[in-house]
Formats: sequence, C-alpha cells, structure tokens
Amino acid sequence: MEYPLIAAGFAGILIILQQILMITTGFQRVSSSIGVGVGEDDVLLRKTRRHGNLAENSAILIFLVTFIELSGAPYNVVVGFAVLFLISRIAHAIGLSYNSGAVARNFTGATLCRVIGAFTTGFGGLAGAGYLLFRVYGMM
Repeated sequence: MEYPLIAAGFAGILIILQQILMITTGFQRVSSSIGVGVGEDDVLLRKTRRHGNLAENSAILIFLVTFIELSGAPYNVVVGFAVLFLISRIAHAIGLSYNSGAVARNFTGATLCRVIGAFTTGFGGLAGAGYLLFRVYGMM
C-alpha cells in the first residue's frame, strides 16, 4: 500500500484554508473587541460560521478521500473527489462571507455559492461513501 499523496495534498490545502479563515476571524474579534461569542457583530458571526463550518466538514472529507485513495481507486477518481470537496468548501466559505440571512429570502450570487457549496459537499460525501462501500464490498 502506498502513501496517500493525493489525500495528503488535499489535507494540506484544507488546513491552509482553515488557518486563513481562523486568522480573519481573529482579526474581526480584535477589531470588534469581542473575545467570546459574536455579540451583535454580523460580520463576526459570518466569519465564525465560515471557519466553524469548514472545521465541521474537513476531517470527514479528508478521511473519505484518504480511504478512497487507499482502496486503490483510480487516480482521476481520487483527484475528482478531492477537487469537488475543495471547490465545495471554498464556494461555501465565499457564500458565508457575503450572506448571513435565510437562503430563500436573500437569493444572491453569494447565496448561490453557499447553496452550491453545501449541496456538493453533502451529495459528494454521499457519492464518495457509496463509492468507498462499492470498492470495499465489491472486492470481497
């Protein structure tokens, strides 16, 4: 079994994105003088959710891409899932940067990014899990 290089690269990129979102959240905390919580600061709320949402999804996506790669999936399948998840998470972060209200009431370009990011993460995750299960149980 080889070292999962694609998944490692994917993890590295997500970690860099996570750190960028953490730093921008920290800067907003300093500028708004809010150490804990978000107070009444809508910008801090969006930045906190942007950072938190990536944190909530990153680990499971990294594991999924890693296991797909370790299962012996073809290169283009592994890269495809990694790129899909990376674009999904970036789109969602962009969407949360400019949109904080109810998605149905405030449909803008930012909302579209947010919806696409959430949708492709969720359905891509289900597709990845299905593919992984097929690889594992199809080999038996």
